Amino acid sequence: MAHESHAVWLDSGQAPSHFAQWDILACNPSITLTTRGDITEVSNNGETRTSSENPLSLLKQALQSRSSGQQTNHSAPFTGGAIGYFGYELGNRFEKLPRPVESPAPWPEMAVGLYDWFVIYHRGSGEAQLIWDERLIQDEALITQWHQRLLENESTASD
Repeated sequence: MAHESHAVWLDSGQAPSHFAQWDILACNPSITLTTRGDITEVSNNGETRTSSENPLSLLKQALQSRSSGQQTNHSAPFTGGAIGYFGYELGNRFEKLPRPVESPAPWPEMAVGLYDWFVIYHRGSGEAQLIWDERLIQDEALITQWHQRLLENESTASD
């Protein structure tokens, strides 16, 4: 997964806590939002547009466009949505903040992906699940491919 587009790994850590049980891995989001300065680039399934609107409003719109109000049957703590980061410099879009003395870092102020599927790993049981939003993904071949990859990695790890 590491070589796929916009791969993420949310590591719950090693703390002995009921909050530190789940790792989440995802890649290839269907929508990405990347903010640099006053411009946010929104890519939606290969179509890209730019906007000077509030990036948080754009993220909210993207999330609402995918929401049907339906509840999921999964018991996992994360069942899809947005994963990304919001840099300190993004605050300059909303209020006057001190500018850094050095030039800003080369990465964007905001980078968020909306993920239609992901792998969730339970640290306690060692169980991994492939979870996807059936409303967004009807391509069973894609899910079968990723499920097979997950099984292959599972058997390699146990060898």
